[in-house]
Amino acid sequence: MPSALTINVTHLQQLDLSGNKFGGAIPSSLGFITTLRYLNLSSNMFIGEIPSSISNLERLDILDFSHNQFIGLIPQDIGKLTSSEALNLTNNLSGLISVIKGITYLRSFNISKNNIYGIIPREIGDLLYLENLDLSQNKLVASLPNLQSLKLLVANFSHNMISGEIPPSFCTYQHMSRIDLSYNNITGNIPKELGQLEFINLSYNSLNGHVLKEVYYKFPHDILNGNKELLLGLEKNHYFSNHINIHYHMKIILPMTIFLVILFTFGFFLFRSLEKNKITKVEIRAPNNGDLFSIWNFDGKIAYEDIIEATEDFDIRYCIGIGAYGSVYRAQLCSGKIVALKKLHKKEYENPSFARSFHNEVKLMTKIDIVTL
Repeated sequence: MPSALTINVTHLQQLDLSGNKFGGAIPSSLGFITTLRYLNLSSNMFIGEIPSSISNLERLDILDFSHNQFIGLIPQDIGKLTSSEALNLTNNLSGLISVIKGITYLRSFNISKNNIYGIIPREIGDLLYLENLDLSQNKLVASLPNLQSLKLLVANFSHNMISGEIPPSFCTYQHMSRIDLSYNNITGNIPKELGQLEFINLSYNSLNGHVLKEVYYKFPHDILNGNKELLLGLEKNHYFSNHINIHYHMKIILPMTIFLVILFTFGFFLFRSLEKNKITKVEIRAPNNGDLFSIWNFDGKIAYEDIIEATEDFDIRYCIGIGAYGSVYRAQLCSGKIVALKKLHKKEYENPSFARSFHNEVKLMTKIDIVTL
């Protein structure tokens, strides 16, 4: 690596050595290539400290030293990189964040997965062009700064030791995409202003009080996990109660109601269809059968079929008496009339005396006048 940088690179503007297996320390001579605008040494095995000569690269727009094995402090003079737009120092560095003071045009600042300690300096709120901020997995303490003047798109403060309450003016830029405050020691109530954000993660803090509708309605509920003193049952917030009731009705009552309406409608039309078919069948049968007692309408074949149907082929249940040469059955015909039917036993009818007796009975019945009361 040192020998590579001894080549004449007076006018070099971009140097990208990322994704290799370069090791050893970065030579201080790298800081003399003052024409550099882009420097990327990420994802290698560089060790030692970042040389302070890096602060000489005042024209540098992008600096990426992430994912190496650097140790020591963030160079105090790094704030001289006033033209920088992106700094990525994800490593094992330590120190304070105040070193970025003066980098006015900074758009992306990533010092995650370090051992950075102390407070989050209020000067971050002065970086008016800052869009991406990642301070996660450090040892930052104290309270959150006021970021209300920033147009941040992504801000990650997770896995630190930040305490205190979330100030209402913490972030009011409604187009801010994502803020992660999870795994800290933040206390107090959730400001309703957070509902203006596109996403917020408040899980695993020490928040308390009631969840306001501005936050509860907009985000997934797992963003509130791990806050043991946070009240989700809103006795003081009728909006939440209404939401729970509406949600319950929409999820349970409404589907059941729709199902019952469909079931009732189907049953009603099925019943009507069966009744209609039954009436039609009776109406069709009645004209064919006619009146069994009218000589003009009498059809022996149809009458016999009705008798067989009415008595279920002379079932014993319909038998109301047994005579010398036959059995008497009670039958209700499809016309509604109730009649007594006599079925002659074949064996007895073959006896001449029984046959004559039956014929005499039939003659006698034809001479009887039927009176309807």
